Amino acid sequence: MASFVTEVLATAGQLEKQDITSKLGRLSKRIEEVKAEVYDSLQKHYGDFYPNLDATIELSSKVNAVSNDMQTVTGKIERELQAQLNLSTSEFHDLSTQLEETNGIVAILDKLVVVHDALHAVDIALQKKEFILAVTNLNKIDQILETSTFDRENEIKIIKSLHTEHRVQSEKLKLALGEAWQDNVVWTIPLDHDSESVKKAGIFLKFLTTNTSKNDLKNVVQAMNDVNILKMKLKSFASKLMEHVIDPVIKYKNADIKIEKSDHSISLQIQDPKDLTIASPEDVAKKLDALFSFISEGPLGIPIENVEGQDAKCTSIRILGQIMADELIEKVIKQCLANAIPTNRKDLDSFSSVIDTTECFQGKLIAINFIDASNKTLSEYVNEINVLFANKKCQEILDQARELMKLEIHNMVPISPDDPLGALPPPSNVLVDGKTKTEINLPKEAQLSTNTFKMPKCYISQSVQKIMILAYETLQEASVSSPECAVQLFYSIRNMFELYCCVVPTYHKDSLVKLPQIAALHHNNCLYIAHHLMTLGFQFKLRLPKPLNSGASTFVDMVPKLRRLGAECFMEQMSAQRTVLLEYIQGAKGFDGVADEQNFMAAERAIKQCLHQLQHVSKVWNEVLPVNIYSKSMGTLLNTVISEIIGSVTQLEDISAEDATQLHMLLTMIGDRGLELFKFTGEEEHARMNLNKSVQKWQKFMELMLVLNASLHDIADRWTDGKGPLAHEFSAGEIKQLIRALFQNTDRRSAILAKIK
Repeated sequence: MASFVTEVLATAGQLEKQDITSKLGRLSKRIEEVKAEVYDSLQKHYGDFYPNLDATIELSSKVNAVSNDMQTVTGKIERELQAQLNLSTSEFHDLSTQLEETNGIVAILDKLVVVHDALHAVDIALQKKEFILAVTNLNKIDQILETSTFDRENEIKIIKSLHTEHRVQSEKLKLALGEAWQDNVVWTIPLDHDSESVKKAGIFLKFLTTNTSKNDLKNVVQAMNDVNILKMKLKSFASKLMEHVIDPVIKYKNADIKIEKSDHSISLQIQDPKDLTIASPEDVAKKLDALFSFISEGPLGIPIENVEGQDAKCTSIRILGQIMADELIEKVIKQCLANAIPTNRKDLDSFSSVIDTTECFQGKLIAINFIDASNKTLSEYVNEINVLFANKKCQEILDQARELMKLEIHNMVPISPDDPLGALPPPSNVLVDGKTKTEINLPKEAQLSTNTFKMPKCYISQSVQKIMILAYETLQEASVSSPECAVQLFYSIRNMFELYCCVVPTYHKDSLVKLPQIAALHHNNCLYIAHHLMTLGFQFKLRLPKPLNSGASTFVDMVPKLRRLGAECFMEQMSAQRTVLLEYIQGAKGFDGVADEQNFMAAERAIKQCLHQLQHVSKVWNEVLPVNIYSKSMGTLLNTVISEIIGSVTQLEDISAEDATQLHMLLTMIGDRGLELFKFTGEEEHARMNLNKSVQKWQKFMELMLVLNASLHDIADRWTDGKGPLAHEFSAGEIKQLIRALFQNTDRRSAILAKIK
């Protein structure tokens, strides 16, 4: 019985296998036919671009039918033959292999058909402007194509064609989205910005606001976000908005915004400003508030889903803020709020309205989600008004001082010892223990001369006087300011004088080298500033807050630097003048043989050139320099000339009577003109005293003139055994050399020479 059952089952299994094999063979043949038709159709559509839509729809139904038949056969094999596999594995191995290959082919065909249907859906969606549906199908295609059915799938040509078609459709979608954006967001920007018609017409930005356009625009914006081009479009929008709307509004008061609404659109117009008046923070906040309200009603106010980096729904304004908020805030601060910061303490109270306006504007930006609630940059800036005031005041002081330093030095004003600041006398009242004290009584033994801290009478540059007045005014401002502000103002004065030491010698370098009067004025300017800096800090010490009133308010350390700056410049000028005089005196050729007309003319020309140069320098230095410095300077230059002359004459080995007469005539020219150089310093007697005091070798020069016109007896009398005036100025060797050169060798000359020891 058992053997019978087994035989029956075997017979039944053999029959079933034959039936399945027969069906599978027919199905494989049918699959090959369908595969060929699918490949041919898709190749023509995506490779050869042949329009065969109806045929591909029919193929889709054929593939579906084959797929259903394949599922039926597969199910039957799994249900009815799986039990037999354990008994006859080798018999059904070939059948299973054929089944797997057939399943793979069906899967590829099914994938091709699904991709084709999705591409067709994308094309229909683009025609109907259903952009989100197009994005959905493109994402579906991308996911299918990225999922590989078997290893060598990418080698199939039709798969490559489908990849290409996917990219083409993606680009067509982006292009369509861009066109749709431009249809709803319309900029009217003339090419010629400078023409009068453009300035009158202005620049327009229009948003379409009909119900249809709003729905279409929502579809456009969401699709743009999904294909990652929304941020790129908003960057372009932000650039135009900043350049053509926000920039003029922030900078200029008359950059007016005009907003108009209609049933179909809302538009914004901005005209070029008629003048360049700077806008106030109130005007800027009002116009920017209107601008962002306008933007909120357009495409930028549409909610967007699935925005990268955002947890929930947001609008395009949020993305726009991420793009341009930092730049906008920086421009508002630098081009608007910074200009509104006062430079006068009296105007600080009125700045509270600017603070309120700025905080309200910041709240508006937060409310529309343009910036984060944590972004307090604008309010933090305006609330630091004391620091801002001090910074701007200090910068203004330095800028003003720099411009004064660049003014011409030769515009000069006289300085009186009793009123060195002119219209602004230095403060004298100081508070000591809460009481006003006009004078500080020093102990009797510490009493100073009334002239101790007086500036000598001279001329200084007008610009330097203004710089010094600026320093006093700034310290007076610091004395009534907050401690932080006072410290900044005080050190701005120090920086101002440090700046002076750098700017003036550099900016006026050529004038200081070439023009003696400019060098003299610069010398006086430095002395003038140093004169005030010695006491400037002490005058304000008790008025300034801590820590300045504890000894920090001093400028004394800058005094040596300024004095040295002026002295070095003037000494360079003195050296230059000395070089010129020595070059002139070299033209006299050592005053040898001046009895000869040609030699005499050369010597005379040299002396006249020296005298002319000395008179020119005297004229430009007269009254400009303090009297004592003028006397020393002119004395030094004149002494250079006569020292060179004395040295040349005393070295001559032979001086004839005619030579002596001509030399005496030449030296007399210097003797007569020398006194004139010092007549500016006072009465003639006082001038003569100054001449003798300032010109070290003047008396020696006068003695030389006497020797040239004297007899041996006169020379012996003025020598007087080494005790006379001649002996006081000349050495015995020099006198002997002169006697030998002037007089012939006689017994009397020998006797005189013997007495000179």
